[in-house]
Amino acid sequence: EDADRISALLKAIKMPITIPDSLPADALWTSMLLDKKNQAGAVRIAVPVSIGEGAVHTITKRKFLSLFP
Repeated sequence: EDADRISALLKAIKMPITIPDSLPADALWTSMLLDKKNQAGAVRIAVPVSIGEGAVHTITKRKFLSLFP
């Protein structure tokens, strides 16, 4: 599966594949708002669809925070 291949590659080059529990979701959101892709309180993010293909999505704080347990 693409996700497994991508995870293996990121691990091989010592890139993080998870968000540390010690990083609060609110703090991460605040940092994301500093990015140039921030638009009116929402953030545009690149999301991989498959290997070699991606899409850009706009995510609100409410949606972002709902992704965290």
